Amino acid sequence: MEPIIKPDKKSILKNRARSLAMVPEDLSAENCLHIAVFSIGNELFGIETVYIHAIIPLKECTPLPGAPSFVNGIINVRGQIMALFNPCEIFQIKRIDLPVSGKIMILESPDHQNIFGITVDSIDNTRRILLDAIKPIPQNISGSGTGFIRGISSSGIALLDAPAFISSSMLIVNQSVEH
Repeated sequence: MEPIIKPDKKSILKNRARSLAMVPEDLSAENCLHIAVFSIGNELFGIETVYIHAIIPLKECTPLPGAPSFVNGIINVRGQIMALFNPCEIFQIKRIDLPVSGKIMILESPDHQNIFGITVDSIDNTRRILLDAIKPIPQNISGSGTGFIRGISSSGIALLDAPAFISSSMLIVNQSVEH
């Protein structure tokens, strides 16, 4: 014997099923960014996943005497020597200590010419963000790192302008040597 469902409940269940079956937003590749969300201090950032070469556990780096304060040093990743940067200095974020569970996010330009690491407190997740949901940086926010921020998502994630960040002359280590 089939359970008896009152007409009110039946229509409620149909409406629920219909609303759950609907795709709420157009998350097609043309309308959104696929980003990795990470934290630095108490701030959340996102960067397009196409610019992430690797994510590795924290490791010792070799300091570079005379380097700017945002340069932690250099690291060897699978035989490749690269610079390691402290984004707290670039974005003027207060961080007491980098947690032991912190990571190094290796970023790489599409042409493979620029590759370096940044220290992050944690990698939270990946997600898609609608391009229309990205708002400009508020006027009252300023600082040296704001030129690397593309905008703010509706959930409060600061989206890095990856091409500007990766190709910045501030972060490119000149590998040529003149004799």
